Amino acid sequence: MLSFRDSALLLAYRISGNIADAEDILQNAYLKAVRTSAMPRHGTELRTWFLQLTASAAKDWCRSEHRRREREKTAAVEQRSKILRLRRRIASTTR
Repeated sequence: MLSFRDSALLLAYRISGNIADAEDILQNAYLKAVRTSAMPRHGTELRTWFLQLTASAAKDWCRSEHRRREREKTAAVEQRSKILRLRRRIASTTR
């Protein structure tokens, strides 16, 4: 049987597709577990509770990763636009 950590890491890896990101997700899940005052409800196993925290941390990671990629795309488009404007300005002054 897998340990809590191994099960949670496997879950995070399946969601992220990258072991380094999965380890970051797992670390965030540990932080959520430490920071939360809401321990598992009576009758809920600790393992199940922690896997739910891990899934939540993975969802948060997916949202932040998507936003980061969108910001990078926007920044790249803006950079290309600035370069094109600069090239046009240079071309118009050399004529």
